Amino acid sequence: IDNHSYHYRQREDSMLKGHEGVETELEKIRILEEYMLKALKNESSRKQAEDFLMANKIMRSGATRLGNYLPFGIDLKGKRVVIALAGTYGQMIRQYAKETGEFEVVGWIDDDYWEYRRLGMDVDPMGAVADMEFDYVIIAKVEPDEARRVKKLLLEKKADDGKIRLVSYNR
Repeated sequence: IDNHSYHYRQREDSMLKGHEGVETELEKIRILEEYMLKALKNESSRKQAEDFLMANKIMRSGATRLGNYLPFGIDLKGKRVVIALAGTYGQMIRQYAKETGEFEVVGWIDDDYWEYRRLGMDVDPMGAVADMEFDYVIIAKVEPDEARRVKKLLLEKKADDGKIRLVSYNR
């Protein structure tokens, strides 16, 4: 057949869902970074590795801040936040909020909310954003094209463009 698809299943007990805390996750990535950057001599390979490592720092820590770097371009401290998408990064952001108390998660939305609910997660459909009160919606996706797709969907659901934040790699 001409279809080259695959079935991707989210599981609570998968290796990617394992989380030992923000600091431990960042330390693991620091060790990987040290090894990779030492091994790579080619400048373009090093740039690719740096981008890969930054995406992993953001996603695996669930952090909305890494030192002075703010992945969403804003300080979320004390803000009411809706997390758009409930994949690994969305789950890590939620965990980060619980661990640090830095911001309040007032909503969690995803296209596939029914699958996450089946797994016992409190995720609502994307359209629920229209009835939520929040300071920001953060799109939990590090791939720019997919994040833009989700932003377009949120705008169709009447979310305020000025309150939607995507991950930025501008450090």
